[in-house]
Amino acid sequence: GAKYKGIEKIAKTANQVAFTYTIGFNISSALVNMSQIPLFAYPYLGAEYGYNKTRKAFMRSSGFVMNSRNAINDFYDTDFKVKDTISYSYLEGKVRKEKERPVTTKEKEILKKYAPLVKMASEQGQLTKSFLIDALGLQEAGRIKQGNTAARVLDTIAAFSAIPFNQAERFNRQFILLASFELAVDSGMNPEQAAAKALRQTQELNGGAVLETAPKWAQQNIGRVGLMYKGYGIRMVTTMLKSSMKVIDTTFSPRKGESTKEKEEREALRKVAIKQLFGVFGSSLFFSGVHGLPIYGIYVVVANLLFLDDEELDADTLARQYVGEEWFK
Repeated sequence: GAKYKGIEKIAKTANQVAFTYTIGFNISSALVNMSQIPLFAYPYLGAEYGYNKTRKAFMRSSGFVMNSRNAINDFYDTDFKVKDTISYSYLEGKVRKEKERPVTTKEKEILKKYAPLVKMASEQGQLTKSFLIDALGLQEAGRIKQGNTAARVLDTIAAFSAIPFNQAERFNRQFILLASFELAVDSGMNPEQAAAKALRQTQELNGGAVLETAPKWAQQNIGRVGLMYKGYGIRMVTTMLKSSMKVIDTTFSPRKGESTKEKEEREALRKVAIKQLFGVFGSSLFFSGVHGLPIYGIYVVVANLLFLDDEELDADTLARQYVGEEWFK
């Protein structure tokens, strides 16, 4: 828990006000959040497992998550055994109703395959939570017990305003979990190893689900407010830096007495890391233009500070003129 509990209540309230004011009730922010899958997850997993295999795994994962209505653990009982029936909703006139149907033999086989992953992910709180929900403190019962009416009202408004973003974040996490697990199993890993790897990769490709896995300064007090939206960006930059360091290490670090097999493994790691970086830059350019490239922001800051005078055009304007408006955006 936080060191100073009193300050934490203020930080949580500030986060809720800030979130509701900026992206609360905002459908577009949720849709933009889902671009994480083609923009970052696909290039990274495709580089490691092959783009065609990854595309097929993504298609199966999306169907699975949507059929579960964004709660893949609902297919399992408390012991993580596959349920005999699946509930689904349907429209009767203008009224939405719930019904149950038996699970087919084929569905049971698929669900059994995912059981180790769902068990591990559920036990670590990776399925039903999202980082923003944790940062907003919407699953904490303390203020409700205290009977603070204003706090309860704010909790309720923030909770409703966060539904689109929370659902999009949960979809992303469950989607990447299933796809990375399936790809790891198909590559020859046993289910337990594959589940552990899928959880790690999901955090690297989509960010964490809880404050405990956020950057240290983002976990409490003023940092919890100031870095509420920054944890994701820090995580993505860290993932790209890891790939960059892997390229540098496998290319330039001396390897005395290296066997042929070790050399081949090092070369394979280097190729995957290079593909991951090129893939992210390519998808960023495709989806958001030159302005959306990962290092563009650093270029603008450095160029404006060190190389351009106040009387000259700024780096953004120069880039627009050089590449044209279409490539820029």
